[in-house]
Amino acid sequence: PPLFKELVDLLKTYYWRGNIRQLFKALESWILSAEFDEIPLAVENFPVFKGMLSPEHKKSGAQTTQHSGSEAESMIVRSLNEDFDHEQSVDLYEKTFLVRALARSESISSCCKAVNISRSTLDGKRRKFGLN
Repeated sequence: PPLFKELVDLLKTYYWRGNIRQLFKALESWILSAEFDEIPLAVENFPVFKGMLSPEHKKSGAQTTQHSGSEAESMIVRSLNEDFDHEQSVDLYEKTFLVRALARSESISSCCKAVNISRSTLDGKRRKFGLN
């Protein structure tokens, strides 16, 4: 099946250090996320734990910070079940939260009232996350 071949190709790109338990943990997390979090059982939704990354990847700190709305939400759900950097996870949640709050609000002032933060705090966070 195409999914199996794609999955095997993906799994070959990770750094397993010969630890089959790590592979089983990742597969179990992927299946449970699909079942309980209703995330499609697709190769692009396969969980990535820090231990699966090659030592070169860890040194480079290569991790993307720009995500689309639905991708960000999917990553937030994944961060609850996988090894994600704490600060990046909090920033991703906060940015997604603010994007949604701003979209629901008629103005910046009404958004501040709705989420109970000051205008200066919201302006600072909008600058931090590049929100208009």
